[in-house]
Amino acid sequence: MKYLGTMTYRQVEQYREKTNMALLPVGATEAHGPHLPLMVDSVSAEEIAERAAEKLLRNNIDVLIAPAIHYAVADTSHSFAGNITLSFETLAGLIEDICSSLCKWGFNRIMIISGHGEQKNRQAIAEGLKRAQVKNEHMKAAISKWFAKGLPALSNLCLEEHPQWDYHAGEWETALILLRHPEYVDREELQKLEPNWEGQFLLERTAEGKKDWLDLGAPLAYFGDPRKAREETAEKVYDLFAEIVTGEVMALAKKD
Repeated sequence: MKYLGTMTYRQVEQYREKTNMALLPVGATEAHGPHLPLMVDSVSAEEIAERAAEKLLRNNIDVLIAPAIHYAVADTSHSFAGNITLSFETLAGLIEDICSSLCKWGFNRIMIISGHGEQKNRQAIAEGLKRAQVKNEHMKAAISKWFAKGLPALSNLCLEEHPQWDYHAGEWETALILLRHPEYVDREELQKLEPNWEGQFLLERTAEGKKDWLDLGAPLAYFGDPRKAREETAEKVYDLFAEIVTGEVMALAKKD
């Protein structure tokens, strides 16, 4: 695997002779509880991409990892300081242009790995990808479903009581930052946090038109039980997510 941002243009020219597959991590800059940094979704997307790339290499599939997009449609966090949100059209345009550029240089198999699950964000990514594929007839691309596929399995990997309702800044995202960036975890705030299982009503409240964490049951911008986070949990959970992406990429590689 190679990281596009670390390569020279001549190295890119050589590498495209080896592979036509690219992974594009997409994150966000938004609140993740009072205990985690705003970059969590970007760290998640990049972690999954890197782990998947290593697994793919063991299956003789080389990939290019593109620089992550660190911004998203992040309207649910608009009440929290530091939140940066893009418009639907801005994100769709970014996805369209980045994927078209990758395709231009020979990377016409693209897997998008988004660490931010907001519905409007997912829709913007899908729209941008659709536009890119219309413009580039040789492009085969997909958006990973790592979260939807992986969430049901978390009950066997997490320590918290209800991991199926841990949608944001709970045990497993906290575990990842403890593993990769422990210096950015506010441990004093972390120890104050009580479990929040309001995530069980998230889909219902979203369907009612509620769009802000304050109205969705997360007044401190987290669900789940962050205090249960352990580094070893992140290793297991993100390995599972990467395994899902690996399968998706292998299927994409076989498409005509």
